[in-house]
Amino acid sequence: MRSCHEICFNSRLSHSTLSLKGLLKRNRYINKLCFRFSAPGQPEQVKVTVLSPRSIQVTWQAPKYSGNGVIGYEAYYNKSTAVMDTTIPVDDQTFGQRIRHLRPYTYYQVQVAATSYGVTGPKSFAKVIQTLEDGK
Repeated sequence: MRSCHEICFNSRLSHSTLSLKGLLKRNRYINKLCFRFSAPGQPEQVKVTVLSPRSIQVTWQAPKYSGNGVIGYEAYYNKSTAVMDTTIPVDDQTFGQRIRHLRPYTYYQVQVAATSYGVTGPKSFAKVIQTLEDGK
């Protein structure tokens, strides 16, 4: 099931001020105007590469379903035993993110989600990796 959010405006809008696909007809008014925002799907082909004892690279491809348009991504990571995620916002044209300042020889769980206007899609399936030991 796709996630949808609705934003509504309560006001009197006339045909002279707004026209949306036949919702408003000449000399008629509406009292409520709603826009539905649909969340994008999961990013595709998420891959995680260990670069060093303290950094990893996460890459992905755009989701098949873009909802109302993908405006960015969020990369999530945490130590595999942690409850809270650390979130990194990522530009919409970027399909990768380097994550730094990690602990050596530690397991991390990594996920990515696409964002649209006010909504975030479902996170990708979790990838679990282990950073390298120091000095290797």
